[in-house]
Amino acid sequence: MAIVNYESDSDNSNHSDVEAVVTKKQRIDSGKKLHIDETTFNYNLLSQERRVNASAKQRAKELKKKRKGGPWGGYSDDEEEQEHQEEPESESESEPEPEPAPTQEEPSTVTTKFVGPNQFDYLGRTYMHAPSLPTPTTCFTPKTIIHSFAAHDHGINKLALLPKSGHLLLSCGNDSLIKLWSVETHQLLRIFMGHSASVKDIVFNFDGSKFLSCGYDRLVNLWNTETGEILHSFKLSSLPQALLFHGQEFLVGLSNNKIEHYNLQGTLLQTYDHHQGGINTLVHITNNIFMSTSDDKTVRMWNYGINIPIKTISSHLQHAMPAGAVHPTANYIALQSMDNTIRVIHSTGKYKYKKSKTFTGHHCSGYGIDIAISQDGRIIMSGDSKGYAYFWDWKTGNLVNRIKCSDKVVKCIVMHPKQKSMVYVGGESGEVYICD
Repeated sequence: MAIVNYESDSDNSNHSDVEAVVTKKQRIDSGKKLHIDETTFNYNLLSQERRVNASAKQRAKELKKKRKGGPWGGYSDDEEEQEHQEEPESESESEPEPEPAPTQEEPSTVTTKFVGPNQFDYLGRTYMHAPSLPTPTTCFTPKTIIHSFAAHDHGINKLALLPKSGHLLLSCGNDSLIKLWSVETHQLLRIFMGHSASVKDIVFNFDGSKFLSCGYDRLVNLWNTETGEILHSFKLSSLPQALLFHGQEFLVGLSNNKIEHYNLQGTLLQTYDHHQGGINTLVHITNNIFMSTSDDKTVRMWNYGINIPIKTISSHLQHAMPAGAVHPTANYIALQSMDNTIRVIHSTGKYKYKKSKTFTGHHCSGYGIDIAISQDGRIIMSGDSKGYAYFWDWKTGNLVNRIKCSDKVVKCIVMHPKQKSMVYVGGESGEVYICD
């Protein structure tokens, strides 16, 4: 009789079940481990990719900083703008920055060059020595151009004759240079090199020993006329457009609607801030009063040192007035108007318009064209956008003569203080025309 060992079969089945369970658990554990390894690998790969992208962005920012002065220097992409927006601003950054004060600039090593034939005459005198000439009692209208010479590349912005004697002519232009000429020989005597952009305005002091210049580089330079030395150089916060000497002080009309009043050391004395547009011109009227015109189409009278206009002339029919001249013998001020007229106001009292005195015939709309009045007050003159120099009789208002000087705009016109009919004209052609 065969005996079956059930106990042995039962043990075998139990062992196989245990082995199956163990094998299944190992498969689960290995799957989990594989999943964990895969996740770790993906995380490391993502971190590495992020690090590569971050380093690439950093390199791009560094390259943009290096290219800051180039044609794309001000460009910033959307990602950078978003980063700047996400970064929290500190309290100091959120507050508006104060307007920077004028700073004194160090002049460059070479600021002037004497180019005349002789720096001293046989008595050891420089070109500042003025010849003794009588002042004419009667002036006449010039008839024609007697001489012309090239002065500046790309146009002339201002002409100024030495006060009282008029034997030296100062010119400035878009070539960033200021030049001093002999009126008698028409020779270039000295070049002043202190600006890096176009020179906008120049003005002598009362005796011509010094002069001021301002340009589109936002610099105002104080020069010694005889030596060409820069005595002081001031960097302003806005573009200077007009200058005015007042004794040992000066005023600057700016494009930010303000007039700033300084001493010759650069200390700010007063700010006149009632205009609503860029300043066009500053005119000295008396020892206590000056006048300003602006793009806001108003004319304002001020007391020196007081930031309250004593008179404001405005009208809805009034145009911008880029230039003005005080009549030497009567209490009037002539103002160039952008409606192609020259209008006249009283320089005392209520400063009203003299409606019966208006000069027309020239074209000046859209251009900052100068005007001038002869020493005896009989002739008023102006440039023209079509290249003419116009001359009117002050008393009657009739057009006396016009002289064709150029095919381009004539912006500058001045009359010699010691000659009866000699007028200097300049403009966008870059040449100086002498009419007599």
